[in-house]
Amino acid sequence: EILRCLVGSEMCKETEAGYFITNKLQGALRYDLFDRNGTDVDGLLNMPAVGMNYYFWGSHLKLQVMYQYMGRTKHNTQNDREEDGLGIARHSATAMLQFTF
Repeated sequence: EILRCLVGSEMCKETEAGYFITNKLQGALRYDLFDRNGTDVDGLLNMPAVGMNYYFWGSHLKLQVMYQYMGRTKHNTQNDREEDGLGIARHSATAMLQFTF
């Protein structure tokens, strides 16, 4: 499934896939692509991610972990890419415990 959305004046594309390895463990892949042509800084943000979900109590208690890399492309020079100044980490790891009732 590919979703297209307009956030402000930025175009984004997102693809997600998940697969249950066991009845409690789910692997997940995600890919986001943001076109920043609506901002003062041109270029694309290319963000692949991999994650796992573990269900403790049906779908009521879930532990989610994700690693995501943010690459920057379509800059004029390598120095422009390195000095992009987004203030966002290139590598990030996220863990979240979710309880629903």
